[in-house]
Amino acid sequence: MKRLRWLVCLLLLVGQSYAQNWESRAKADLYGGDAKWQSELLAVKTSAKSGRVFVVMAGTNMATDGGFLGCHACAPEIGIAVYRKGVLELKDPQVTRFGAFGKADKDVDLLDLGGEEALLLRKSDTHQGIEELAGALFRVTDEKIGPLLWIDFGQRVVACNPKAEFLTEWCWKYTRELRIEKQATMGLADLTVVASGTRPDYEHKKLVPAETVRYRFDGLRYVPVGESPFDEGDVEH
Repeated sequence: MKRLRWLVCLLLLVGQSYAQNWESRAKADLYGGDAKWQSELLAVKTSAKSGRVFVVMAGTNMATDGGFLGCHACAPEIGIAVYRKGVLELKDPQVTRFGAFGKADKDVDLLDLGGEEALLLRKSDTHQGIEELAGALFRVTDEKIGPLLWIDFGQRVVACNPKAEFLTEWCWKYTRELRIEKQATMGLADLTVVASGTRPDYEHKKLVPAETVRYRFDGLRYVPVGESPFDEGDVEH
């Protein structure tokens, strides 16, 4: 039992050292030692397919944004550095703004979209009594990092009241999960966001079943097949 604990501790230390090494490299490559940038490591992802290492950081330029970290809409800049065989291949310190109150969730997935790699960032946030789950999907080619889709992963009323006057206070909740399809359009796999639960229909002032929506790549980004009732589309850049 003691040996097992020792092995677990050793693995944790090795993993921590591995992450710290990549964090140091990414900081230098993304921000160039500029003292104005305050950064935090979100994830280090290694592709078993390509061998590339993806380092995702959340950065704040204290000279321009340092005074606004306490506001709800104040999201840090997401920076991504990509390495192949230990050599920097791509970097972008300002891919998009993502998060709230100057912080971003450490919830990042590396996806295979039918031959091309992508990073999915997720966040959880509560605004005006509604908890919101969202994601930002980025394509990472050999040449650039590009936004593909903003995804609404679900919402729920935190303190609901079925007799409330406003729909935003009623008792409703829906969740959505991303599924990568085998069928591809213009080189990238189709996506289906499978929904469950009920969502508000503000136009008709009622609750309706949350819809499942399929998305296809149009050469630049993912777009819904047909209409989507969800607030989705381009990731901010």
